[in-house]
Amino acid sequence: MNHRWTAWGVLLLAAAARPLAAQQLSLDSVLNQPIQSAAKYTQTMTEAAAAVTIVTADDIRRYGYRTLEDVLRRVPDFYTSYDRNYLYLGVRGFSRPTDYNDRVLLLVNGHTTNDGVFGGAGLGTETVLDPDVIERVEVVQGPGSALYGTGAMFGSINVVTKDGAALDGVHVAAGGGSLGTVQGAAAAGGMIGRDLNVGVSGEWTYTAGADQYNPEYDSAASNFGVAHHLDWDRYGTATATVSWRGFTASAMAATRTKAIPTGAFDMAFDDSRAKTLDETRFLDLGYAAALSPAVELRVRGFAQGYYYEGWYPYATTLTQDETADERLGSEAELRWDTGPRNRLLAGLEWQRHTRASYHHWSADTTYLDCDVPFDVAAAHLQDELQVTRDLSVVVGARYEAYASLRPELSPRGALVYHPWPGSTLKLLYGEAFRAPSVYERYYSDPVSGQKASVGLRPERITTAQAIWQQRLGGEWFATLSLYRYGVRELIDTWLDPADSMLQFRNIARADATGGSIALNAAFAHGIGAYASLAIEDARDAVRDAQLTNSPANIAKAGVVVPLAAWASLGAEARYESSRLTVYGTRTDPYLWTGLHLLVTPFARAAGLLGRSALSIALGNALDARYALPGGYEHRQAAIVQDGRTVNLRLSAAW
Repeated sequence: MNHRWTAWGVLLLAAAARPLAAQQLSLDSVLNQPIQSAAKYTQTMTEAAAAVTIVTADDIRRYGYRTLEDVLRRVPDFYTSYDRNYLYLGVRGFSRPTDYNDRVLLLVNGHTTNDGVFGGAGLGTETVLDPDVIERVEVVQGPGSALYGTGAMFGSINVVTKDGAALDGVHVAAGGGSLGTVQGAAAAGGMIGRDLNVGVSGEWTYTAGADQYNPEYDSAASNFGVAHHLDWDRYGTATATVSWRGFTASAMAATRTKAIPTGAFDMAFDDSRAKTLDETRFLDLGYAAALSPAVELRVRGFAQGYYYEGWYPYATTLTQDETADERLGSEAELRWDTGPRNRLLAGLEWQRHTRASYHHWSADTTYLDCDVPFDVAAAHLQDELQVTRDLSVVVGARYEAYASLRPELSPRGALVYHPWPGSTLKLLYGEAFRAPSVYERYYSDPVSGQKASVGLRPERITTAQAIWQQRLGGEWFATLSLYRYGVRELIDTWLDPADSMLQFRNIARADATGGSIALNAAFAHGIGAYASLAIEDARDAVRDAQLTNSPANIAKAGVVVPLAAWASLGAEARYESSRLTVYGTRTDPYLWTGLHLLVTPFARAAGLLGRSALSIALGNALDARYALPGGYEHRQAAIVQDGRTVNLRLSAAW
């Protein structure tokens, strides 16, 4: 393997060396990218009182990203786990087994999509948008409960789609590749008259998957460990945006059905009935009006639904479970520039979960059937004071109240200082929380030995961050981040000695110290590059041991080089150190590599041909063999990941 690593390094160095002779190109187009999720109004990366990473439409196109997972794996301090059913995101060394991403928020056009039963964010194929319609992905690392409330403990991810004016026509795409993948997508948008801006899109993918070998099931009774035709995945998403003067509307509907090849939860292995279904939909309506040159009012109302169903076959029965979350909500927010150096942000929010149900049954037995509607009311206040031209101070807090839980106050404070042109220092402090989910509070199953919880309290995190951002000449931009966080009242399973039943309890704690350095470059002639190194020490504070599923080191790099006026080559590499599994074993470190060829042969032609492109993506190019930790529901300590894959995508627009 060493000679192949060397070859990869030579390729990256050779590609990166080309910019040395290139003319200087300003980074302004990158640094001035707008971001809305850090403060709920438009700022730039250096202005935002937060740790921010932006992945642009140009990044997505030139590196050939197909899914949200592709985008997130680029972000410093982020890493993923995939148990061949759901994708899990790790942030700054923290990723609990099978947490369904309930400690980060996923927003689409500013609308939070996390469900109300598990509290989870669908970061895998549950939410896949056509890459051609994504304008940018805003990633804010660190606590966000001061603005967004429950769940924003480790960060928020806002996927911003292109509006109709940006789409400016009709787009179609088709593709396919390894693992029996076929894909189709279409989008259309534009201006109708002077004020009406309309955009719509749809994407659909089917992946047949490969047979999966699991040595833990290698016996005659379990088909010698081979799961046949059980890694298929079928998913699709549709979106729409409309704006007219101050009115806006955003909608999304997503569905995914995924087979389960791992025998999770001790179900029958290699049974074709094992699968899960996830569906999410929302409609968000808003209006913004300038009441005066210094005052702006935004109001919005929304409706959202989430539905899940799982089929789990056992030797003598088929067990099923389903959840449904239906909610309505509204928000009003006032932004008031009280003076030339002071901005006040105040908001009220209300949500009514009209349905929050969990149903678990088999043919002759109902194990659990509950529906617990609930309300959430919140108020937040933030003040941003520009002390001098180069120094600003931000303080704020959000108060959130639930009918059956204690209310939570989440404060934040920040200092943003620009000591010299091109330099920014950010000192950030924040607290955040996660309310226990409906699933954690009410789930019980006498067959598996689980009982409902009593008196669960919200989890809390306290985070301190120091960030230095430095522009290095006209090409390079560097970010150094240091952080320290502590999680208290962490919810984990506990075995009650009185009845030997499992139960969710606030029994765990976690502490972490770490940092990262990230470099981004934009050179002349369309050459770009990025690199990052993260060092993390996340520990179980109760046992004084390393947290499971927590790599100590993560290194990432990528470069895009034009090959001609009509073609470019992108190359990426990602290294992760080993992770501790829930069974006390360790995964091997691994190096993942990728290549992407983008061909636009008619770039200077007019009409349809001028907006066509061929994208060829090679994933895990060096065919690394690696596995990532699973949860306690698996016999496997680690789940084997995909080897080398090839995917082609042909797109056209007019």
